[in-house]
Amino acid sequence: MEELLYKVEIPTSSGTKALEVMHADMTDLSFQTDVMVCSAFVNDYVPTPRTLVGALYRNHGISVAELAQDPQIDMRQVGVWLSRPTQNARIRTIACAEMTDWYRSPVSDGFLNSFQEKTACFLDDMRANREKMDAFSQTARDFREFITSWCSPALIGESLALLCRELNELTSDLSASEEETAESTHEAFAPQDRMIELAEAICHSYVCAYTEKKNSRGRSQIGSLGWHEDRVDDAFWLSYSSLFTMLRLAYLTGVDVHTIAMPLLGSGNQKLDEHSSAMALVTECRNALQTIDGIKRIVVADVSRKKAELIADAVRELYPETMDKVVFISYNHEDSQYADYLAKQLVQRGIKVWIDSEKLKADDFGGIIVKAIRHSDLFAVLVSQNSMKSKHVLAEVKNAFNSDTDLPVILPVLLDQTPYSDDFSYYLLDTHYETADKEPREDELRMVADQILEFFQKTAEHDV
Repeated sequence: MEELLYKVEIPTSSGTKALEVMHADMTDLSFQTDVMVCSAFVNDYVPTPRTLVGALYRNHGISVAELAQDPQIDMRQVGVWLSRPTQNARIRTIACAEMTDWYRSPVSDGFLNSFQEKTACFLDDMRANREKMDAFSQTARDFREFITSWCSPALIGESLALLCRELNELTSDLSASEEETAESTHEAFAPQDRMIELAEAICHSYVCAYTEKKNSRGRSQIGSLGWHEDRVDDAFWLSYSSLFTMLRLAYLTGVDVHTIAMPLLGSGNQKLDEHSSAMALVTECRNALQTIDGIKRIVVADVSRKKAELIADAVRELYPETMDKVVFISYNHEDSQYADYLAKQLVQRGIKVWIDSEKLKADDFGGIIVKAIRHSDLFAVLVSQNSMKSKHVLAEVKNAFNSDTDLPVILPVLLDQTPYSDDFSYYLLDTHYETADKEPREDELRMVADQILEFFQKTAEHDV
């Protein structure tokens, strides 16, 4: 029994990836999984009936208790660990999330803020000096010394020590080649890029651990589980975040994480709220697919149709069926970072996008632009000091305005507070969506995408 209930393809910088929801027995999937995720009580891996831990033992002879004795990545301080390879050809490793035990001692906010400020400076310097071997190597050595002195292995566990060892090796390699001159190619700077990636992972892991420790203090009890009512939802987000932080570390240290199979954590014997867990699950799955290059496919499955449908509904809420709607994004290429981000957010919401991201150079590029505008449902123009100086953006606005139909709907998105020029005032009137006072933040552009989606959904309901 293996029924695909919902599948969404997610475009990312490292290719198109898949998030799938199945009504299936996790231990009887038809494909190989690189990581199978299960949940358990803390240090309690008894293969009880109607649990994934029990099914793994009964159906495949995989003992989670034995794997827990010698994991390859141990982050049980934040509730997760990853096993060494199993002897099973179809289930290569097991990741376990221990759902009901969190840090209860306070953490100094001042200490954490100071750590974040210092690491941000190191990372900024490393990125800025990526092509300057001597400066980069010095910054890398300083970062290594800082991490060694600040990061207690007791908090992160062996995974941090593993990353720090690789960072030490890379630092030594860079120091040995400081005098060498390399061509400016991607391959030439691969060691620097690798070190920056490792440094970011180390910082993220440490902040994640401290944040979880801070958020877990002072909880009162609900039954035997120890959850505080207003922290139950937080616990799910923290658990899934810790899980994918560990899988990011696994990928960076050479573990194959191509295909992940996982259930709805905490919904078995832990009896935690399924709705809260489902939304946290699909959101963190999306974030992982977008940010962890090595993860190409995540399959969420449950033998219970009710739970599987609940997860599918959560994915549909995050990724509606692709609409037969097209948004044309008009912008000046000085604002391309905002246009690209808005385009990505719209695509994630199932909305098609036309954007001149390749800077068309065809002889008839004007005709291509006009045709694209006429076939779009919404014309989003990013209004800024840059775009109001652009004759091309103004020409696109005129074409949208002079359409002989009610489409496209025109939505100006203000990127700054520059007053409208006379031409823009005439064509755009008072309709606009304001973002930030100076530069738009990512969350504000996500809100623009949400409002466009809501507009299309309301239009569809009205048409019906």
